[in-house]
Amino acid sequence: MGPDHLHHSRSRNADISVAAVIGQMILRWFRVDDWRSHGLAAGVAGSGVAASQIAPLSGIAAAFAAIGIGMNGIVTACIVPLLAMLWPK
Repeated sequence: MGPDHLHHSRSRNADISVAAVIGQMILRWFRVDDWRSHGLAAGVAGSGVAASQIAPLSGIAAAFAAIGIGMNGIVTACIVPLLAMLWPK
């Protein structure tokens, strides 16, 4: 893989990081100051980048981000098969 691949990869990661920062800004705009809420929001959004950006700010936020990622995975694993059964063939 050449330099073109590296440039494309870097630009995609930058886009994801911007989305993670915007989520934090929105929570602050709504005056949500609890780190548990910030972490859970980052995790439920399913963004490992958002979770990794919040982890250095608060250990509690990192723990709740991990809980959010897990909850998102469990709910998705339960809902998708139900939707697949209901989907017309």
